[in-house]
Amino acid sequence: MAAPTLTKDMYRSERISRNLACLTGSLAFGVYESNGVDSSSITGYFKTCLQMLIVPCSGYLFEWDKTNDKIKVYLSSGTPTLSNENAHTHAVALDSGASAAGASHNHAFTGTAPVSDLELATPAFSGTGLTASGQDMTTTDNQTMTLNQCAGMWLIPATGATPVMLILSNTAVTAAPAVLTVQGAAATDAGAYKIVKALAPVGTNAAEATHTHASGTLADAASDVGSSHTHYTVGEVAVEVDNGTSLAALTAVKFIAVGLM
Repeated sequence: MAAPTLTKDMYRSERISRNLACLTGSLAFGVYESNGVDSSSITGYFKTCLQMLIVPCSGYLFEWDKTNDKIKVYLSSGTPTLSNENAHTHAVALDSGASAAGASHNHAFTGTAPVSDLELATPAFSGTGLTASGQDMTTTDNQTMTLNQCAGMWLIPATGATPVMLILSNTAVTAAPAVLTVQGAAATDAGAYKIVKALAPVGTNAAEATHTHASGTLADAASDVGSSHTHYTVGEVAVEVDNGTSLAALTAVKFIAVGLM
């Protein structure tokens, strides 16, 4: 391909120093050859061309091949894209806030009997004959019970003449007379006796109503400082135009060249 046409009305020459000069202007291109465009119309102005810069135009990029005195032409969309940042998180620090204390409240109980009633119908133990010795009541018959199993129960003699006694402790026995230490007027009684306990209430606790506890106060908190990193652009790769490509649309490609005169 012939050298690009130097557009005369854009031509300007300046001498930078005694031996160094600058040439600026614009170029018009024709059909591209694969080995590049002859740049001798510009470099021939100098004894030695030191550097030449050609400004990108209409999506085309230009490179001066100083070794072969050629201008390479590349086509690029010129549209860069941002690289994707790797997925990551920023930690957030919170203070040690606590929930507010709930208000004092009771759960209602619905039962079949108050806890003060005695379970007379089903005694824990029963038998015949009691012998008093001080505050100890010894059963005439044999019983089997663990140590202090009857503590807190009531000893009820056969007749009303002998008062009811609260059992404080008992011996552990197996098929033998039991010794019951009681509080009350201990008295020998040959009749039938019962050892009873308080009637266990039967019922359910009322369900607690749905409610919330107020949250504690959290102090303002900031994210941790992220580590230093870079976002970079990825430009589309510029590809040299094919041999024989018409560049007739490039009629005013600006350039600047510096060389020795």
